[in-house]
Amino acid sequence: LVHPLSVNNVKCVRYLLEAEIIKPSVHSDLIESALNCAITYQNTEAIKVLMDGKNRSKTKTKLATNVMKQIKERNKSMEMLSYLKKRGDNEYSQIMNGLCETMQLMIEENKPICKSLLNLCWLHDKDKLWSTLLHKCERIFSGGPKGETLSWLDWKWIEENVIDDDKETLLMWMEETDEH
Repeated sequence: LVHPLSVNNVKCVRYLLEAEIIKPSVHSDLIESALNCAITYQNTEAIKVLMDGKNRSKTKTKLATNVMKQIKERNKSMEMLSYLKKRGDNEYSQIMNGLCETMQLMIEENKPICKSLLNLCWLHDKDKLWSTLLHKCERIFSGGPKGETLSWLDWKWIEENVIDDDKETLLMWMEETDEH
């Protein structure tokens, strides 16, 4: 299917991959063989189509895995909130406001944070947490009041706690909003 003299064959390969008649996860040996043949013939169009098909499959799998992690994290946090609400409105507000204020302080002071508690606070009052994270980002871009050291520490904290470390378990990444 990847012989360079036949343009229609590349179209056929593209169709088979896009329609998922040939699935990279199931037919990896077949795709690898076709890719090696395309490389031998130096058929760049076929190489692009086959590589795209392989990568698309990996991306879809990773996306599905991340979505499932997000759903599990959201469900756990929502369950915890429902149990806290059973304690009464006054006690619930006191607990959650205390947790959120503590989380904001830990973020401002570049302390390691517990992702589950961050998610819980995010569901309770995302505006306050978003404001704290936005303030941290503004300090990074402005160089911070104490110069480069502070902005570098802020960036390192964001990188370790928000970007790199299990970002698929942070509910803020799946949040859709026009305000922020």
